[in-house]
Amino acid sequence: MDDEVLGRYIILPARSVVSELQPGGDWVVTEKATVNEAEDTRFAIGLNAWRMASQNVTNRWVVAP
Repeated sequence: MDDEVLGRYIILPARSVVSELQPGGDWVVTEKATVNEAEDTRFAIGLNAWRMASQNVTNRWVVAP
């Protein structure tokens, strides 16, 4: 796998993303940023499940400090 592809993702504490993206567990793997915030769907992958947030979740790209 190319480093550029892997560089688009980040591991975060699950509490750092909006509730719609919290699949359970302590950590998620998710995209660092969007290409087109109005159109992109954000995914969060946990240990046992995954969640997604579409344009209906307006703060899906916000990461809590």
